[in-house]
Parts: sequence; structure tokens; C-alpha cells
Amino acid sequence: MIRAIVTDIEGTTSDIRFVHNVLFPYARERLAAFVTAGSMPNR
Repeated sequence: MIRAIVTDIEGTTSDIRFVHNVLFPYARERLAAFVTAGSMPNR
């Protein structure tokens, strides 16, 4: 079971404003569905 996912790209790959204004909202909207889809058992 996945209990936590830690990501850190702030200031490393992009300007911190871009990370806060674009990437965080994008990830916030999509991360739960992505994790749920990836945790389905293989058949």
C-alpha cells in the first residue's frame, strides 16, 4: 500500500513561481487519479 509520495522540484528544474503557479495546481488536480490508476492490481 502506498502511504506517501514525496516530490521536490522547486527551484531545481524550473523557476519557483512556475512551480507554484502552474505545476502545483496541475499536480493537485491529477495526482489522486494517477496514484489510484497505478495501484490497481495487474491481471
